[in-house]
Amino acid sequence: MLILSLLFLAVGIVLLILRWRKVGSWPVTLGGIVSGVLGLLLGLTTFVHVVEPTEVAVPTSLGKVGRTWQPGLHFKSPLTDVTTFSTRPADLDLTGDSTVEVRSSEGEFCSPTSR
Repeated sequence: MLILSLLFLAVGIVLLILRWRKVGSWPVTLGGIVSGVLGLLLGLTTFVHVVEPTEVAVPTSLGKVGRTWQPGLHFKSPLTDVTTFSTRPADLDLTGDSTVEVRSSEGEFCSPTSR
């Protein structure tokens, strides 16, 4: 995404320079402005990461793991990879014939009737 935004910025600058040198007409100016604004918007999205309310995120930058990010808006480097994890509890349907096997710390099965 960063490379795409830099490409749009470069195209916008070239088109505006062509217009400044009186090579093109108003479509060149409009294309330069639109391309430049699009490049800036795409560039800004590479610096922002949104963590949803039911997630936590862990940023990794150049192999170094950062602190956990709580839900909200976070600013990051374009070289930072962000991994998100869901914090929603797993739904268990325990009605009918469904069973959940639980092992003790010794590896033995625990039955629901034994306490």
